[in-house]
Amino acid sequence: EEARTRIFPYLESNGIMSKGRYGAWIYSSMEDALLDGLNAGDIIREERKKRTLLTIKEQQESQKIGRQSA
Repeated sequence: EEARTRIFPYLESNGIMSKGRYGAWIYSSMEDALLDGLNAGDIIREERKKRTLLTIKEQQESQKIGRQSA
């Protein structure tokens, strides 16, 4: 348990999700493993949305700056 409390924050801070029966280092049923996978998919989807929105915002800001300097 002590190792998990030290390792998981490190992995998460580096963008690594350790999920499922073996990834979480705990016994879980197949249903739990599937739910972990779905949860990971939700996290990835939300992160992708944030990055897409950030990219759009950066492009809009860049266009504003370009128009102001022209």
